[in-house]
Amino acid sequence: MAARWTTATVMVILAVQAAAAQEPPPAPPAGAFNGDNPPPPAEFCPPDPLPHHTLAIPFGPTTPDNAFTLNEPNEPRPFWFWGVGTMGLVRAKLGNRVIALPDPGDSDTGILPSRFAPTAVNFSDVTPHYSWGVRAHVGYGCGPHALELSGFYLGNQTSTLNHDERGRLDLPFATSPPPFGFTGNNFLWLQADRVDVSLGYEIGNAEFNYRYTACWGTEFFLGVRYFDLHERFAIRTDDEGLSGPFDPLRVATYSTRTHNRIIGPQVGFETSMPLVPIMALGTFAKGMVGANFYDTDQNLVRGDGFLGPSGSRSDTIISYLIEAGIFFDLTFSDRWKFRGGYQALCVGHVPAAHQQVNFNPAVGGGRKSDTDTIFFHGPIIELMFCF
Repeated sequence: MAARWTTATVMVILAVQAAAAQEPPPAPPAGAFNGDNPPPPAEFCPPDPLPHHTLAIPFGPTTPDNAFTLNEPNEPRPFWFWGVGTMGLVRAKLGNRVIALPDPGDSDTGILPSRFAPTAVNFSDVTPHYSWGVRAHVGYGCGPHALELSGFYLGNQTSTLNHDERGRLDLPFATSPPPFGFTGNNFLWLQADRVDVSLGYEIGNAEFNYRYTACWGTEFFLGVRYFDLHERFAIRTDDEGLSGPFDPLRVATYSTRTHNRIIGPQVGFETSMPLVPIMALGTFAKGMVGANFYDTDQNLVRGDGFLGPSGSRSDTIISYLIEAGIFFDLTFSDRWKFRGGYQALCVGHVPAAHQQVNFNPAVGGGRKSDTDTIFFHGPIIELMFCF
């Protein structure tokens, strides 16, 4: 029995020694002649990514010229960027001042209507049309810094309202004594046949901004801006346009014009967030307060060109502008992208053309209102490039 246990023990010991003899020897320490160096230990925190920029391609890693050029892998490089596109703005409606009341009769009685009469024509009945134009920008940047020159111009757009009611249109001009040459047929602005109202405007803008990428996807900018707004408003009254042959002595056009030129400092921001690899959604906002060098004029002209009480004035006041919008970017390559969006623009503490109407036609110069607010909104379409 003892011989059997002795034989089993010897066999186990021999098996263990054979297995140990088959294991490979431990690897030698890494040295100058050892090509199989072990990998470096994992970093505790990976390096921060490059900041995301709302421009087409703000900066990227610098490509070494040759094997001996020393460059940091994330060193910013200078770049140029530019863009061109189109945009449209439509003016908000004009408010609820009365232009004409319906007369209870249909003949030239020369009698004023009741103050409780309903409204036939209102300022808000004029529907402004979109004014379309071009926009562009060009700039230079390096890293998170960029300088940008941009602007847009929207050509003149005129909207017209025509209202006909034979002998039944009474205008507020009739509540004051008519000036010489504008008496018409038993008062030109009472029991009139036709009223035409028109509104026109054109807009120009130029700005120079310094842009800084403060954090991922967000830029702040500071600069100077010039905004130019030219408005025209007119009320044309034809006392006998539907009652007989055309008589220029019974036609009168009361018109006003304002020209606002605002220049001053501007601040704002722009931010975007990727939704899918080629698409990002963003928003922007700008604000300025500046000096407004404005001028206005008012004219009363008879159908044959005879000039009635008129006047003009100019002044310098403090006005403001606020612009904000949303947009989406489609990035097709690292050199160009498409941008589409919608914006709102508010100009405040300015003279508006329709607010200069004074329904006392004997007073030249208009109503003298320079604290009005004008609101615009519309789409933006733009292609942006970078190199």
